[in-house]
Amino acid sequence: MPLTPYHLGPGFLLGLLFFKWLDVVAVLVGSVILDLEPLIVLVTGVALPLHGIFHTYVAAGLISVPTSVLLWYLHRLTRGTTRFFCLEQNFGPRRIYTSCLVGTISHVFLDSFLYIEMNPFYPILGNPFYGYLASSLVYDSCMYAGIAGLVIYFVLLLTRATAAHRGKDQKPVRNEVT
Repeated sequence: MPLTPYHLGPGFLLGLLFFKWLDVVAVLVGSVILDLEPLIVLVTGVALPLHGIFHTYVAAGLISVPTSVLLWYLHRLTRGTTRFFCLEQNFGPRRIYTSCLVGTISHVFLDSFLYIEMNPFYPILGNPFYGYLASSLVYDSCMYAGIAGLVIYFVLLLTRATAAHRGKDQKPVRNEVT
């Protein structure tokens, strides 16, 4: 899925479903960072496949390292934005790496159904998943995952707003001795 937002749907859903364990921002960034490869190929016109070496499980693991380091250093800068969207999390570098890895692996997994030029298990050549699922099913699944993620997000917001409202309405309980 070169240069499309489709990968954000599954990334958002995974990040919210596993909110206690995964950094949502890192999963989202990990889910799209690999598409720098087709962007570079398209912009430079170099004669390489759009879904080449970046779109492998090995590269997914390797690319997650500098991406997670960058996200760790940018964490302080993004804190205001994540707080605004009620998605603030405070994870360390290992958790951010794991989250980024979930995003990159999901990217390779989804794209492996769509592109024959991929070698997801590089250095083993070939793509055993290509054509196994209809491309429309993969795209639709990504879209529905994004919608499910939004539903979960709005439920999360509603739950937090309700809890905050209840906390303001309740009067402190005094323990009186009679």
